[in-house]
Amino acid sequence: MHVLTTYAKVATRKLIADLGKSSFIAVVTGFWYEYTLAMPASFGIDFAKRAAHFYDDGETKISVSTMAQV
Repeated sequence: MHVLTTYAKVATRKLIADLGKSSFIAVVTGFWYEYTLAMPASFGIDFAKRAAHFYDDGETKISVSTMAQV
């Protein structure tokens, strides 16, 4: 892990604790995009069969997270 990134995280957590706003920080993510694509028929897409299943006429939005975002 990059030292500056680690320092920034520690400094941010300390600031939050010092302000008395929270004693912890949590990260909640959506589906892991990179891993989900490796699963058979993920997101309704079957790469082996070259087929896709659209839910709700293909208008339903989903939320995903990438490793870089988190």
